[in-house]
Amino acid sequence: MNRIAGMCLVVAALFALPSASNAQQAQVRLTHELTARQITLPPTDPGLLSVLGGNCSGCASLSLNTSERTRYMLNAEVVSLNDLRLQLQLNPDAMVLLSLEKSTQKVKLVRLYAAPSTAR
Repeated sequence: MNRIAGMCLVVAALFALPSASNAQQAQVRLTHELTARQITLPPTDPGLLSVLGGNCSGCASLSLNTSERTRYMLNAEVVSLNDLRLQLQLNPDAMVLLSLEKSTQKVKLVRLYAAPSTAR
């Protein structure tokens, strides 16, 4: 009986250890909520994404690096950089979630929360 209990403890301990994939998922990300009018997307990836610093005319802007791995999303759907650029223009007051990898400060995700709009 003690042998079975010992094996159960070993198995439980193995499940408690973080795996390599868990370690990768545990990378610290910084997330910011902005409005669409505060974001200027880069022309291509890799590129520089600009974030306006608040609602004042004297606030500084911030430039952040994007990469080929940056994802652009409209709600739950992955979209192209150009499609998201159009949706940002059509929905300037919509909320944008910007996610950065803390260690590199590279943009990992730009997600716009808005009803898809067609060009006016």
